[in-house]
Amino acid sequence: MNRLFTIIGQQRILQMLHQITEEDRYANAYLFHGPRGTGKEALAMEFAALMNCQSVGDRPCGSCQGCIQMRQLQHPNVQLLYALPGGGSSDKSDPLKGFSQDQIETIQNAVAAKCRNPYRKISIPRAQNIKISSVRAMQKDIHLGLAVKGRKCILIFEAARMNRAAFNSILKTVEEPPTRTTFIFCTSALQHIPETIQSRCQMVPFRLLTTEEIEAGLSDYTELEDPDHRSRIARMADGDFGFALSLAEKDLDEHEELMIEFLRAAMQGQALPVKSQVDFLESLHRESEEEFRRFLQLIQLWFRDARLWQELENQDQLVYPQHLDKIRKFVDRYRSVDYTTIQVLLENAIDFIQRNVYIRLALHSLLVQLHQAIHGDLQGKQYGERHRYIQDSFRGI
Repeated sequence: MNRLFTIIGQQRILQMLHQITEEDRYANAYLFHGPRGTGKEALAMEFAALMNCQSVGDRPCGSCQGCIQMRQLQHPNVQLLYALPGGGSSDKSDPLKGFSQDQIETIQNAVAAKCRNPYRKISIPRAQNIKISSVRAMQKDIHLGLAVKGRKCILIFEAARMNRAAFNSILKTVEEPPTRTTFIFCTSALQHIPETIQSRCQMVPFRLLTTEEIEAGLSDYTELEDPDHRSRIARMADGDFGFALSLAEKDLDEHEELMIEFLRAAMQGQALPVKSQVDFLESLHRESEEEFRRFLQLIQLWFRDARLWQELENQDQLVYPQHLDKIRKFVDRYRSVDYTTIQVLLENAIDFIQRNVYIRLALHSLLVQLHQAIHGDLQGKQYGERHRYIQDSFRGI
């Protein structure tokens, strides 16, 4: 199969999109959903390229005018909807009107980075929501007809960032789009997509990427030459290639030392180390909510390793085999650890980035409760829903 963009894994979905294109049997709307960093937006871009390639042979050809424009995300038939900063103009038909030239350049640079690497998020400072003005500008444009041969494609990145008004505005258009128009919603938070939207889309579920797939992707999208370094990053990324790209830009030893300092503070439960960690995490949250989430995910994986070692003593399945001595000492010292509650506490903390909470108080509470759970003092208490890190036992896997 030809590809315009380098796609990592998800071969079943890629084959399905090629078959849809060959048969010219498109749905009005698709909803690409699944864990973060699994290629939903990259496959949406590839699908749009398939729809608008001008070749009469295998598509996407990569050399026609349509492919050249799509590679730059400048195809006249393709529109992107993504989160933008608040403010700007009150003009409901032009989402960029009222932004300064510097802001517009920042947005353009973020889109250009997406062209170079479709696994990068379009990251714009202070961008929270997909604005209703973006939706209305898109609706006005798609009724003007096709600019060139192909299909109109509306790619909606991080669709859960649409508010209720934006969802309500787009609903009728999704249900009865103009001729030769297809919507592709992409989300890692399916629970935040209204049922009215879901019911009008063909659902396309994405799976977590394997460690091997992430290692191969790092070869394609980074300049990392050391295979052991790529393998280490792939294990830590835990199926999320976006996370792997972020880790590839960091000093892993320094990053892991920060993680160990957090764990020490949680184990000791003393006032000064706890305050230091609250200061650190509050600062990290302020600088980047995404980095805050990923740091706590690394902590989740460390506790997962500890439980895995306690039950199976299998080094091959560890994310952090380089920390086996620390993991073994932890397991030997703390015999009453409530691993299920620990994972739920950390999951709840990750959810703080999407809630209006006093983050400092929440982080202090997290560290205090982690200390209690490590010592077995919270057993039997319920702290939230199950998620993919929580399971009754590793035995038998």
